[in-house]
Amino acid sequence: MLFRSQDRLSRADRDISTAFDVVGHAPDLPTLTRTVLSAAGVVSAAGEQLAAGGPVPPAAADANNALVAALHQFANELAYLSQQINLHTLCTGSTALSAISTAPSMPALREASAALSAAKGNAGGGGGGGYDWGGFLPAPMDQANARPANGRLMADRRAGAAGNGVLEVSDNADADAVVILASAGRTVLSVAVRAGASTRVDGIPDGGYDVYYLTGSDWDGVVGIFGRHCDFHRFTDPSQFSSQPVAGGIAYTVKSITVQTTGTDSPPNITEVEPDGLPR
Repeated sequence: MLFRSQDRLSRADRDISTAFDVVGHAPDLPTLTRTVLSAAGVVSAAGEQLAAGGPVPPAAADANNALVAALHQFANELAYLSQQINLHTLCTGSTALSAISTAPSMPALREASAALSAAKGNAGGGGGGGYDWGGFLPAPMDQANARPANGRLMADRRAGAAGNGVLEVSDNADADAVVILASAGRTVLSVAVRAGASTRVDGIPDGGYDVYYLTGSDWDGVVGIFGRHCDFHRFTDPSQFSSQPVAGGIAYTVKSITVQTTGTDSPPNITEVEPDGLPR
């Protein structure tokens, strides 16, 4: 009975740890939603296994019951978290893990882990006492707000192509933004502009470009979107850049765009897009 109790705890630990590793490596929003929902199922199943898996040593019974209750609450919190991802309140694996680390059930889970470790009677569990569970439990993580420097080029794939065009960007939204110029579904360049600020990019090669912009907070450079309160937009009309020799120099396009929060009063030339509709 003693060894079987530790086996059940170890299996629960391993299953939940694996589920969270998948959450942390989710490459996009749809995948993140699925992995968090899957993690909720794994946590719920772990709680059911510990509740109905067989006899529990008396010394560990209270801690096991507390753990089962905390896991049930935690599974519900993860299901709610998936809803927040659908609403774009949380947008990346790193921000999801940060929210998980401070979930309301986390203190109870940590207390149950400590109580199981202190329980006596597990003759096969290291020194004659204690049960191991909770190795996956993350330390509480503070919310971050990584903000790219205003005017920073986040991507630049012009590959030496000559150009004289100028892109001027003003951010009138209440959030930071990254503006993307794309051609044939591929990002040519992207530039960060902070809320209330403006910037410009010189040397835009001649051609037609689709213009997108992302808004939010806490930039995640691994995934390439904002980690919190993320929204995705596209200007419906492509932007054309051209240049031609004129007497005394070169005439070229200076394109000015304004980033703003979309809504019911949004300009007709701006539309929201799904994250999988962004250029790559």
